[in-house]
Amino acid sequence: MSVAVRKERIPGFILHTYGMQVVGTPGDLSQGVHSTAYLIRTDDGDWVVKISSPDSDPPDELALQCAVYDFLNDQGLHAPVVLADRYGRRVGSIEGSDGVHYPVTVMRHHRLRRLTAESIGAADLHRVAGQVGGCTP
Repeated sequence: MSVAVRKERIPGFILHTYGMQVVGTPGDLSQGVHSTAYLIRTDDGDWVVKISSPDSDPPDELALQCAVYDFLNDQGLHAPVVLADRYGRRVGSIEGSDGVHYPVTVMRHHRLRRLTAESIGAADLHRVAGQVGGCTP
């Protein structure tokens, strides 16, 4: 299922749901079958808006993904920082032109914030595995 949300709807959604004023037109970051992402500039900095297909990325799974990001950041590793909306939700919802409600996550945009194979060492992987698995390698 592709995402059927017009990018012209994003500024109003962000203002209403997150209380941030979007400046300019959202920029396309990536379009896929399961999600689409836009870069927005707001009165509170730059953010990535990811709109997902509810079939491939259900809200409960995205909430777990947010928890993993929090854990990685708490461990000093670089992972997305997800913004909660006005209602305290980390995964929001926007209605598409097809009437489907699509899960939305808004993440702070950091150029060097990507977790790549080159940016994490073996010691970091062992530490995360031990914390997540409750064991030590």
